[in-house]
Amino acid sequence: MTTTYIWLTPESQTALKVLQKKGISKIELDEKSGDYFIKTDIIDPTISLPEISDERILKVTLTDYIYKGLRIEGLYKHGETEIAVDMASQDNGRTVSQIIKISGKTIKGVKEAYSLIRQGKLYPVENWEKKLDELPVPKAIQKKEFFFARLFKYCDIKLTQLAVFTLNNTRSKFSKC
Repeated sequence: MTTTYIWLTPESQTALKVLQKKGISKIELDEKSGDYFIKTDIIDPTISLPEISDERILKVTLTDYIYKGLRIEGLYKHGETEIAVDMASQDNGRTVSQIIKISGKTIKGVKEAYSLIRQGKLYPVENWEKKLDELPVPKAIQKKEFFFARLFKYCDIKLTQLAVFTLNNTRSKFSKC
């Protein structure tokens, strides 16, 4: 289950009674920041979301744990939405779960970013992995790397043959002097 906090703007605090009349009764106060928020799950389709205009939303934060289909650890971006993927737990050096933290300005933006990260359609703008050689390489790049590896191997053989030929011909010319 994902946990989502919809943080309300200071102007929304004066409209709390209006929001509560609309049926949004789970408005809470964060004692550290003094901001009001609504705790919900924007991903679960069985939970009805509060109807709040984007102007009343300060930010939307979402936290989830994944256990399969792990992603590259790092910072991702989708529009104005930022996603952080980090290791949550390990078992004998093997990653068992990851934590996904998303922060954005709209519910829609956070939902889109969550969907894309879970589908594996986003790549990190900051890679936090320790071993770069273990990263998944997109198929298009694999094909290009294979092509260039073959090309360089062929060129390397031809250059070596040319160097040997040149060396042999140069020796024979200078040995006659």
